[in-house]
Amino acid sequence: MSDEEIAYDESEHCKEVYAYFGLAYYQSGVIESGIANALLYGEFLLGWKQRIEREGKASFDRGVYEAEFDAYMQNQFAQTLGNLFKRLDKVIGIPTDLKSVIVEGKDLRDFLAHHYFRERAKDFVTRQGRDRMIAELAKMEAKFEEIDRSIQALLEPVKRNLGIREELLNKYMAEFSRKAYAGEPTD
Repeated sequence: MSDEEIAYDESEHCKEVYAYFGLAYYQSGVIESGIANALLYGEFLLGWKQRIEREGKASFDRGVYEAEFDAYMQNQFAQTLGNLFKRLDKVIGIPTDLKSVIVEGKDLRDFLAHHYFRERAKDFVTRQGRDRMIAELAKMEAKFEEIDRSIQALLEPVKRNLGIREELLNKYMAEFSRKAYAGEPTD
């Protein structure tokens, strides 16, 4: 037996497949959240901006805004990925090439959720098969990241229209992360 064969731990290798699956599936969920957030900018926030421009700043009621915000986001996360995608196309408009990439991502996410381990059962029982699965899952995760970046890039004109500056978002996210890591309230 070679040193590599002695050091090989099949149980750990299986766990690694599950970890790559988890990361790929998580990243597919990031796309779903990204689309919900894109709708937030393109529909909800633009709607509030128009309302304030029409009625004046004095008409803004933070309590009403927060209640509507919470209800809006709850509704987004109750939607299927396909419905979110269709709404995003209506609200913001998605270029044809990005539409096909998002549809491909949706199909890939559905495959992961409903068929992946059943269709890879034969591969899962061998070391070489698990290695192929890990490589495949890593590619899927990278594909989902690429799709999310494309969706975020689609939002740039909407953010400019809203007056949202990236440096302000980054500052907010850094403070949010700091509080979260410190165990402080993040509201």
